[in-house]
Amino acid sequence: MQATRSATRQQRWLLITVALGVFVAADDQTSIVTVLPPIVNDIGLTVDDFYRASWVVNGYLLGYLVALPIVGRIADVYGHARIFAACLALFMLGSALVALSPSFTPLVLARALQAVGGGGVVPVAMAIVVGELPKERRLMGLGAIAAASEAGALLGPLWGGGIAELWGWRWVFWINLPMTLPIALAAYRLAGSERRGGRIDWRGAALMGGALA
Repeated sequence: MQATRSATRQQRWLLITVALGVFVAADDQTSIVTVLPPIVNDIGLTVDDFYRASWVVNGYLLGYLVALPIVGRIADVYGHARIFAACLALFMLGSALVALSPSFTPLVLARALQAVGGGGVVPVAMAIVVGELPKERRLMGLGAIAAASEAGALLGPLWGGGIAELWGWRWVFWINLPMTLPIALAAYRLAGSERRGGRIDWRGAALMGGALA
């Protein structure tokens, strides 16, 4: 009985942890919307170049979409917990590079890198839920992941605007580091991290990524 309660508690914390990772990644997808005007002013885009600012948003969407179908297979081969933590690490690296970006092109590239990590979090989180939760709780777990994604996207503009108002737009991205690091460490600790083996069709993955982009 005690072992069952302990396992249930661990599963609950695991679900909360991976859902938080999905929430943070989805939040950054839309938080950019309300901070785009100060970003444009800060990186020196002129009125004539303002149409290019859409790439700050589109760069993240493209990276997110490319990562969604590819990272899941990578996680199947190398271990879900490892790849979940790696995706969050990549997301943190991209966030730091966005915050440090001095001009337009580095900013867009950093956003795309951030998005690959953020986009990869979603399928790996679902795989962790399916692999770690018993059958009777999987639908609830997948629903929680979907809800976290929707909530993050919904609250992103409010979150981004609030942080930018207090500390400036760069802190919208700096704050991802202390928020995301404990999530990555907790997920790696709570989830199984076995390697399943197999191979990855990198050529097919590249073609799929190019087609989606």
